[in-house]
Amino acid sequence: MDRNELIQLRTRLKDARTQLFREKIIIQCVIDGGSVMTGAKATLARFRKLAQGASNIEVQVTGGFGAMWMEPTVFISKPGNPRILYGYVDEARAEELFKRYVQGNDPCAEYAFAWLKDNIDYPDFKWATTNETDWQGIPHIGSTDWGRLQQRIVLRNCGDIDPESIEEYIAQGGYAGYEKALFDMGGDEIISEVKTSGLRGRGGAAFSMGIKWETVRSINRTPRYAIVNGHEGEPNVFKDRRIFEGDPHSVLEGLLIGCVATNIPEAYIYVGSEHPLAYKRMGKAVEDARKMGLLGENILGTGFTCDVKVIIAAGAYISGEASAMMYGIQGTRGMPRVKPPRSAEAGLWGQPTLVNNVESFNNAPVILLRGGAWYASFGSAKSKGTKVISLSGPFKRTCLAEIPFGGPTRDAIEIVGGGPADPAHPIRAVQTGAVSGGSWPASMFDIMFDIDTYGQKQYANLLGSASLTAYTDQQCIVDACYYILRYNRDESCGKCIPCRIGCEGLTEMLWRIKNGDGKESDIAKLEGLSKMVIEHSICGLGQAAPLPVLNMLAIPEFKEELYQHIRSGFCKANVCPMEHAPAKVWEYGVEASHDFSGKHGGRDVYELALPGGPQ
Repeated sequence: MDRNELIQLRTRLKDARTQLFREKIIIQCVIDGGSVMTGAKATLARFRKLAQGASNIEVQVTGGFGAMWMEPTVFISKPGNPRILYGYVDEARAEELFKRYVQGNDPCAEYAFAWLKDNIDYPDFKWATTNETDWQGIPHIGSTDWGRLQQRIVLRNCGDIDPESIEEYIAQGGYAGYEKALFDMGGDEIISEVKTSGLRGRGGAAFSMGIKWETVRSINRTPRYAIVNGHEGEPNVFKDRRIFEGDPHSVLEGLLIGCVATNIPEAYIYVGSEHPLAYKRMGKAVEDARKMGLLGENILGTGFTCDVKVIIAAGAYISGEASAMMYGIQGTRGMPRVKPPRSAEAGLWGQPTLVNNVESFNNAPVILLRGGAWYASFGSAKSKGTKVISLSGPFKRTCLAEIPFGGPTRDAIEIVGGGPADPAHPIRAVQTGAVSGGSWPASMFDIMFDIDTYGQKQYANLLGSASLTAYTDQQCIVDACYYILRYNRDESCGKCIPCRIGCEGLTEMLWRIKNGDGKESDIAKLEGLSKMVIEHSICGLGQAAPLPVLNMLAIPEFKEELYQHIRSGFCKANVCPMEHAPAKVWEYGVEASHDFSGKHGGRDVYELALPGGPQ
């Protein structure tokens, strides 16, 4: 296939898709790793059975739309009517919708959430418009609280197309950015657009993507490699897997644009082993692109050669760290290494390697088609564009959403998330950055949603992957901090002493505090040990693991709660046992000989972890 054939194919597929929606009733069932847990496959099967023999009805699968609080979700489009999103569609509701709306004329407004068009049909991918009104009692999605702040650049195809159909992706303008990179732009020009966009990495480190691409291109050693890091092993983060499951071709296109810009012939997509559907759909996307001539040798007759392999991760949280990931791809044990050199200088097999997150790559096709200046017009002064956020915990709307940087965090909590699930228990804090960040109390909900604002040193916090986990009066900050430290302790590779012993010491001190055996001297120990772990650990896990502790000490409301545990033996959430810590704790898998009384755990482990202490 050459360029003209690709353009002609895109036109034919777009026309065919448009005609299909004009002539037939289209039922699209959201099938992803989350919806299947709510019975979405049974809903899909019911619609297929109901539509058997009806030549004017087509039942399709689409990727996750993000409205997770009301899954299973279904879209129904009838010729001449808008596309309608329905929630909580179990088998019984599917049958009712089919009879009343698919076969009849009642759109069942009481079950509808909103009506909408395809995301790509909205100017700048924003749902909120000034000229859309209700349709038969059903609001437009841009007038709903969940939808009015969203700008779906990364999630532009999620919920619109069948993620396992390369034809549907191409019909929506897919691979047009890749085509432009191959034929109309040189590597320096591509990188210039990405730099102009101001796009920073969306995996947590927030490094300039354009500068990273420029660095890899400038190193005069070949071969070079590229990797999409889609491991995503943190609790409460679920954006990358949903992008893989909902729009895998967009990830692949962004990766290929990066390969063109940096002249890379071989790339890898690294998918977390916990996400089998993501692995399946990403693998099919690569295979279909290869069959169509978009991968391989002499792509579209340009002379450019590039192939991509999908790799399933080893499973451990630490295997998603960049250097550990590369060792895993090479077939060795996935453990972090000391840096420098960085992956851009010496990555896979010691060669220059481009590593970006799933969400980062997903922005590239749009940036090339719309321009870096267009992308940079959204967001804040230093955090350009949009960010996909994961909302979990006791929110009214547990969901995936995409909002521009620059607004108050309160908007994400109260408008997108809808506030607390139970108004009797208001949200008193949100934890950010999954297991790598701290929390914001309600008094700070107006803090700007921005990478640098979140990362101000005095707060000991970071944006990270932008997961927002709600805490009400039923959750305890000390207990949450203990949980996060315990998780990081368990997931530490153990290679470096500061992380291995330091996380253990922090976990044990927090265990004593939440069991009523804390001492005021623990405050200074918590702070000193946390700073030591951050300063001396060799990888991002250890450098971020203690942030929840320092954040708890930096925020007055949280510090007061910690003091309540120590001075008063009081947990206001009534979560912590607040009993004197037993000597032997079996439920957490600790050896029987391990002493949690404080005679060893709170003092000796702390001392062992200090630089120059016993090794």
